[in-house]
Amino acid sequence: MGTLGAVQPTVSSYVISNSGESLVYLSSGPLTCPEIMVSRWLGSATAGSQVLELVISGDPKLKSYAVPDSEANYAAGGMSSATEKGASSGTIVFTEAATHGEVAGTIEAKYGTAKVTGVFRATFCDGGQGY
Repeated sequence: MGTLGAVQPTVSSYVISNSGESLVYLSSGPLTCPEIMVSRWLGSATAGSQVLELVISGDPKLKSYAVPDSEANYAAGGMSSATEKGASSGTIVFTEAATHGEVAGTIEAKYGTAKVTGVFRATFCDGGQGY
């Protein structure tokens, strides 16, 4: 996918539980919970939007998760999930964590020479699917 470019502000954020994993989606384009209830929804997301997918095993806990043991994947909206780029290193920290509820925390992820850092807060989307 080349370089990540300038990071755009997050306008939509959801956390889902899927196949024993918790996934947080942070998007610079508008998303609704019903939109991410459809399998392979990334292709119908706003073209060119930035979507960050944070993946941990199990339910979120108040702790730090190392990347790449956990995942911090980047993809562009309007594309296939096959185009995602995984972070080579980083840290996901949950400062608020509720099973099937809202989560919050910080992310630092490195993609070669590019880096994403920031805070997040995500609402639970029951029935949400991976992108």
